[in-house]
Amino acid sequence: MNGVFCIYVCDNHTTAALWNPATADVKVIPPGSAEFQGQ
Repeated sequence: MNGVFCIYVCDNHTTAALWNPATADVKVIPPGSAEFQGQ
């Protein structure tokens, strides 16, 4: 597989990571000041 996937945890709306399956590299994205505006 080529590419990078964005993994997002919908339960808490604060956890996201970038995963490269070719290299098994995972980078957790630090939380920011943006808020989830769900319906």
